Amino acid sequence: MRISLDHYRILGVPIQASPEQITQAYQDKGKQLPRREYSEQAALSRLKILDRAHDSLKDPHKRSKYDHQFFSFLGTQDSTEQENITEGLPYLDIPDEQLAGALVILQELGEYYQVIQIGDKFLQENSSEDQSDIYASVALAELELSREQWQQENYEQASLHGQKSLDLLRDKQVHPAMQKEIESELAKLAPYRILKIFNQEPEPNLEQREQGIALLQKILQVRGGIEGKNDDGTGLDLNTFLSFIQQLRPLLSSEEQNRLFLSEDRGLPSAGLYLLVYTLIAQGFSQRKPELIAEAGRKLDRISFKQDVAVEKSVCSLLLGQTEFALEQIRQSKDQDVSKLLLQHSVNERDLLPGLCWYTEHWLKSEIVPHFRDLLDYPISLDNYFDNKEVQQYIENRVQPAISLPDVTLLPDNYSLKDALLSPVRYQRGDDIPKFTTRLEGFSTNKPTSLALDTSPKLAERRKRRKKIVVSPTRLMTSLILLGLGFGLFLLALHYILRAFQKNPATTTASAIPALEGEQLSIELTKPTIQEPENEELTAESAKTILESWLRIKSEALGPNHRVSELNKILTQPILGKWQQNAKDTKEGGDYLTFEHEVKIDSIKLISASRAQVKANIKEQTNYYQSNKINKISTTQDDLVFQYDLKKDGENWLISNTTIVK
Repeated sequence: MRISLDHYRILGVPIQASPEQITQAYQDKGKQLPRREYSEQAALSRLKILDRAHDSLKDPHKRSKYDHQFFSFLGTQDSTEQENITEGLPYLDIPDEQLAGALVILQELGEYYQVIQIGDKFLQENSSEDQSDIYASVALAELELSREQWQQENYEQASLHGQKSLDLLRDKQVHPAMQKEIESELAKLAPYRILKIFNQEPEPNLEQREQGIALLQKILQVRGGIEGKNDDGTGLDLNTFLSFIQQLRPLLSSEEQNRLFLSEDRGLPSAGLYLLVYTLIAQGFSQRKPELIAEAGRKLDRISFKQDVAVEKSVCSLLLGQTEFALEQIRQSKDQDVSKLLLQHSVNERDLLPGLCWYTEHWLKSEIVPHFRDLLDYPISLDNYFDNKEVQQYIENRVQPAISLPDVTLLPDNYSLKDALLSPVRYQRGDDIPKFTTRLEGFSTNKPTSLALDTSPKLAERRKRRKKIVVSPTRLMTSLILLGLGFGLFLLALHYILRAFQKNPATTTASAIPALEGEQLSIELTKPTIQEPENEELTAESAKTILESWLRIKSEALGPNHRVSELNKILTQPILGKWQQNAKDTKEGGDYLTFEHEVKIDSIKLISASRAQVKANIKEQTNYYQSNKINKISTTQDDLVFQYDLKKDGENWLISNTTIVK
């Protein structure tokens, strides 16, 4: 098969390379090994192509003849894009049995489109034979294109290339280890895809939104919920994942969030359940459906055993027209800041109802609508809400309260689920108190509800006019006996309850729900998520230190002590495996090498927060000790420029690939 390759590119040297540089490049290339997925035949065919290139260039006469043909070809052909195989570039005729080796070389040169085109064509024409090496080349090329698109933030294209790679290997049932590698990368890519879908300008269409929702639902399912501990492959810990959800929420509609968080309702208090409550309140208020607010209140009952949600329950009660119940709940809140706000906005009033109305409106504006894409500009007005006929009819038809009062003694003082999930409410002191003209009795700011704290003159007058009750001694004695008997039964019941608690404290209401482990949900919503970690600036000095570390570790790995274990401290895949095998082969052959290096940094290019390219001029003198130190061969390479591809791993930069530039 005719392939666009030339001997200079095969060896990775410039046209002006000296014979010594050509030999050195040939030796370096020969020591590198293909990925473990390739067969021994593929590795041998690659070496044959390297031998052919070296043989044509090392001899001055052969090189002169080849250069004449090479430059003649360049002068008579039009240049084309790299995807084209035989037009416009020097080419070589490669026998079919060496095709796998040629694809490995093209893969090393980054000619991924050419690998895919050649590989697909060959597979179509030779589908009956065992072509696992060709499958590996095509799949790896798609994987590398996926990584390139990921770096350029083209996440959908990255996913398409990665999925093609995975589908090919699955269909042919080959290279299971590579399949796992691709699956892992696609899983890590998923959060980036989701954010990119919903951040599109203009807004994504319905099909794209459904794709994003499906991706997120799949992650939640594998994870076991927002606070699940299963490995979903994204690499996001609990706090980062919660921050990711918070960053995503304003991009989703209330209906989309309802679909997502409904699956989080598993009966126990959780972050997902809390978000579902907020979604129900948002939908109930905006759609004028008090039944959704009542449902949110019932779910708050379950959360109340874990944290103080008296404020939220009070808001729900108010929106259900249960003003006395709302005021009773707000008194049980342990949130002192909210209490102060209610007092500030109820000055000269007979109860806290005006302040609660003001707080509800501001709470809806600051804590509810900003987190829903379809409600960002929704006007918040309690007047309009209670003027709605459906709302009035629902409230009038209700007999029982929507929300029960919890035992406030069971509420822990320091539980912070709400505070961690939601940003603090911000208010302006001195805001005007909203004036309400609703027709609901006891709700108007000018007509306070009748509560126990009401000390109005009319109520006092009514109390004065009450008749005195006369009780006979016999009835009084009977009442006291019954009262004493009831009190004794109460003490007996209390005794047995305390004994049961001592035997099994986990059965109490407060302990029945397992506590979340660790410091839960301590996230900062002002910080963007799903971005690669911040890095210290990669300077010429730090880059030189990295390269010097690599050259030192290489010397130790190939030296007389063969310290291979140090390689993973400076190298990462794909180059790590090649050098580990190289060091192993050197040790098994009874050989070793020593080096002397000089490093000069030419340029540094930051591709992303976790990827960089460094070009450096390397001067290296190598001493080869062969056959157990009997023979010694010395070579020196001067003025060779290498490109080092760096990848950030935690706090350290690792080398993932090296290429001779000139």
